[in-house]
Amino acid sequence: MNRLWGCTMIIVEGPDNSGKTTLCEGLANTLEIKVKHSGGPCKEESDFRNRMAKIMIDSNVIYDRVPAISEVIYQPVVRAETDNWIFPIFKEYINRLLELDPILIYCRPPNFVVMDLKDHKVKAHESVEHVDKVKENAFQIILAYDRLMSRLPCLTFDWTAVSPQYYSLLTNYCISQMQHLEKMKQITAMCDLQETMINAYQKKEKTNGSS
Repeated sequence: MNRLWGCTMIIVEGPDNSGKTTLCEGLANTLEIKVKHSGGPCKEESDFRNRMAKIMIDSNVIYDRVPAISEVIYQPVVRAETDNWIFPIFKEYINRLLELDPILIYCRPPNFVVMDLKDHKVKAHESVEHVDKVKENAFQIILAYDRLMSRLPCLTFDWTAVSPQYYSLLTNYCISQMQHLEKMKQITAMCDLQETMINAYQKKEKTNGSS
């Protein structure tokens, strides 16, 4: 049985080599919920929309990146300028994502740590060309992430500087936030049920009064 009562999601974002995967695995083990990965760069706009549609209805999960955030960072780096379809729809999907009230964590160790990509291995969803462009533009990616995440409600996590106490505070915060959201859902459901019962009672009284 997980500890979060199945109510919302945690999103972990940040550049390559920032510690996202390690943090996701640690949170998943502590909170007893699953981790899902973004699946790498979206091939086209329809791919982006399909992935985001699935994310929007998901819950009780940790996402290692989401396209609504990472795509706008990486697309200008790895695609031709004429193929940057993300920008006209970016704000729409960011706003829809934030309406879900996720816990957003930005992994941001020092620049020299993030930019040390010499041992970065090509993952299953990546191409050698993609990884080469990421390495060449590592600093620009960091700056783009900093600009975007400074405008979003997020927690910042630097694995090179945290103590066990800080990690404990982070996990406890996640638990308390998600349990609070679940309680609010339960209260809303009770209010809806109460309103339904009142309407049914009033309709019955009206029917009895007219007969």
